[in-house]
Amino acid sequence: MCHRIRHDLSCPDSRMKSGETSRNWHSRAADLIISMLQRSRGTGIETMVFEDLQLIPLSDGRWVTAAETNSYFPAEIGPAIPQDIVITIDPESIVNESREQLFEDLGATECPPDEVIGKIWRKYSTRDGAADLASSKLHLSYLYWHAEDISDPGFLHLWIYDENERKINTRRTDVPVYLPSEDEYGPHALFRGALPELVVSFLNSEYLDLVSPITRQTRQHGMSWRDWLTRALVIRDVPRLKFRAGSLSTEFRHILQHRPNKIVGTLKTHWPTYRPEMTVSLYEEIKTANVSCWGVSPTQLKFTYFPTEGLMNESRSLGIVSRFPFLDRDTLLGYTDSPEDWFFLMRFGVHFVANITFYLDILRQHESRLQNIWNWTRIHILNTYESISDHYSERDRESIV
Repeated sequence: MCHRIRHDLSCPDSRMKSGETSRNWHSRAADLIISMLQRSRGTGIETMVFEDLQLIPLSDGRWVTAAETNSYFPAEIGPAIPQDIVITIDPESIVNESREQLFEDLGATECPPDEVIGKIWRKYSTRDGAADLASSKLHLSYLYWHAEDISDPGFLHLWIYDENERKINTRRTDVPVYLPSEDEYGPHALFRGALPELVVSFLNSEYLDLVSPITRQTRQHGMSWRDWLTRALVIRDVPRLKFRAGSLSTEFRHILQHRPNKIVGTLKTHWPTYRPEMTVSLYEEIKTANVSCWGVSPTQLKFTYFPTEGLMNESRSLGIVSRFPFLDRDTLLGYTDSPEDWFFLMRFGVHFVANITFYLDILRQHESRLQNIWNWTRIHILNTYESISDHYSERDRESIV
């Protein structure tokens, strides 16, 4: 029987190797070989089965004997074992329970994740790493699922493909790499069409086409795929605020200089990230940035007013309906006259209350405008002076003088 099996395996039209052979036939053949092994322990028949019969189909198309190599089953849970790292038994052959039992009797085992991870590290540290984008995705998805410690030195050698399919080691480059997204205040929207002096890269979007089974569940450590990419590979999903030395980053300077209608929204969207990084010098620099305002040209942030209903009504009552430096509501993401979530802008000099500074600015508006209907304007100016008087205190003497 061993000779008949070996003859079939060596034929070009082998029934054992044919993709058209039925599962039922494979089940009966596997049961037969298992029975032969059970009755022949320690004999030459067992040796022949292990050493001469190429019964194990591999994922790369080869058929091997049990003695040729360590045979590993495909991963049962989590992402597939990358086949350029560890070649496993052909997954199509495992759907048959009898064949799976046969492979187990022939010595096939589960591949320890640590072995796969170790080989991934070696592939990147001593060779070229992933052969293409598809292989890179498989490597990362396997590490996401099995690598417990994202501070492992092996991560220092990993590289990814950017949107132009250039290889970038994200931990060893001065060029920041960002996640691609369509968020209005995300890096991709803010830096699209950027000037040459702004050098940034974006992760190839195919990495975000999640690899099964990541589409259905989150890894045991509870970290999402996107979160893992940002933490393990130092891929950024928030525009960088500052350099390590403490000065404002090139990316944020780009926003301040070329995206006046996005400055306030960017600060609001990413404030939980930015707040711990803020310093006195950063506040002072951002304060002087020109931001979009309603009805007037961009104005320095520290001279603007938040458009609460109370402030706007007070402005109208004093005859200043337009061209007052209220922040443009179109730049206030989700604002519905509840300014509490925006109070952090006070740190940048934005005014929220009708104080003496507000009334002095109203007065300056009257001074700078052509007064066509003097009777009404006279009343508004007198009312403004009354409000200044009402809000005056001795500490305001210098600003009034």
